Amino acid sequence: MQGDDDELSRLLAPVTPEAFVGRYWGREPLYVRGRADKFAGLFDRAAFERLRRDPPRRLEINCSFSDYGNRAAARAGRRPVTRITANQYDAMLAAGATLTLLPLQALEPKVARFAASLKAQLAYAGDLLCTAWLSPPGAGVGAHFDGRAVITLQLEGEKRWRISPRPALPWAEHLGLAREDGTCSYDYLGGEAPEVEPWEEDVALVRDGDLVDVLLRPGDLLYVPAGVYHETRAEGDAPSLALNVDFAPVSFWNVLDLAVRPALRADPAWRHLPPAPAAAEGGRLPAHVKAFFLARLDELRARLDELRGDELALNAAWQELVASLDGPPLAPSPAAGLAPDDVLCLSAERPTTCALGRDGEGREIVYLFHGGREVSFDEPRLVEFGRGLARRRAFAAREALDWAPGLRWDEARELLEVLLREGILTRA
Repeated sequence: MQGDDDELSRLLAPVTPEAFVGRYWGREPLYVRGRADKFAGLFDRAAFERLRRDPPRRLEINCSFSDYGNRAAARAGRRPVTRITANQYDAMLAAGATLTLLPLQALEPKVARFAASLKAQLAYAGDLLCTAWLSPPGAGVGAHFDGRAVITLQLEGEKRWRISPRPALPWAEHLGLAREDGTCSYDYLGGEAPEVEPWEEDVALVRDGDLVDVLLRPGDLLYVPAGVYHETRAEGDAPSLALNVDFAPVSFWNVLDLAVRPALRADPAWRHLPPAPAAAEGGRLPAHVKAFFLARLDELRARLDELRGDELALNAAWQELVASLDGPPLAPSPAAGLAPDDVLCLSAERPTTCALGRDGEGREIVYLFHGGREVSFDEPRLVEFGRGLARRRAFAAREALDWAPGLRWDEARELLEVLLREGILTRA
C-alpha cells in the first residue's frame, strides 16, 4: 500500500519479513550484509552537512562523548550527552564527539517515505524516529541497552558493534547502562533516575565476554531488539555515518485506549471526578466516591464485553496507530480542474491503512487512515470506493468509477478532490 511495496523485503533479504518477525523481532539481533550501494540515495554526509549548516526549526543536534565502561557517567551522575547548537558542531566533532541529527523522518522527504513504507509493511503500531549518527574514527558509545528496538543502516564508513546475543531485559522501556560488574544501572539518564517498575530490575547479568562482534560496512543492516546490550566504535580512518530507525514501545494499552476512551468519554461521568471534602478523615474511600468508581468499572466492563464482538473497533484502533507517523507537514495538492485522465497516488510520506468491517448496526464501513487523517465510507457505493482506493498505489482518476458501480464522475471527482485537499492523495 506504500510507495514501494517491496521495501521491507529488499531491506531484509535474504531473510524474509515473515522470518524476521517470527524469529528475530524482540528476541535476538539480526545482521544482514548488503552491497555498498544498497542505501544509495536515502541519506548521506552531504545531506547531513546541509541540514546542520541550514538547520530547520525542528532539527535537534545532540553530542555524545565516548564513555567506554560508563565510568564518566558513574562519576558525574549523568551521561556525557547533551544537545548543542549548530555553531557548536565543528568544535564538538573536532573534539571526537559523536553527533546525531533528528527527527529525520519529519525533515527529509526521502527518509519520510522510507519510514512510512517500513512502518506500513511491518504494520508497526508504535512511533518511528529516524536519527543520523556521525562518529569520527574511534568514537562510539559504552555498553547499554535501549528501551526501544532499532534498525541501523550503515551508510558510510565502518562501525563495530559488540552486542549481547539476546535481550538482558525483554521489551525494556528505559535505557540501561552496563556497570563494570555486569549489572545494570538506570541512574545516569540526564542526571536523574527514571521511575522504574519492579520488573525492570530483573536484568540478566552481562559480562564483556558475552558480547558478540559485528563490523558494519556500507550497505549492512543490524536489528537490535530493546533490552539487548550493545557498545559501538567507529573503525578505520573515515567517519562512520549511520541511519537509525528507532521503534518506540507500543502495547495493547495503546489499542485499548483508542477503542475504549472515545465511547466512554461521551458520557459526562467519564470527564470528571467527584470532590470529597471529608476524604482525609480516617483515610478510607468515601462512600460516594466508591459508588462513583464502581459505576465506572461496571461501564468499563460492559464496553470491554462489547469489544469482544466488535472486531471493527479493535481493527480501526490498530490501523490508526499503524498509519500514524511524525512526518513532514501534509501539503494539499491542487484539486481544481481534476480531469478523468489525471493520475493520482496516495501520499508516500505517511503510511496508509484501512479497516473494513461492520458496525454495531450491521452496516459495512471502511475507515481509511493516512498519518493523522481519517476518512470513513459507510454508504454501500462509497464502501466499494474506499476499498478500491485502499488497494491502489497510483491510478487514473477515471478508474474510481470502476470501484463503485453506479458512481457518477461528478461524485467521484468531488470525493477525489477532498482527498487531494487533505493531502491524502497527490498528483503524480
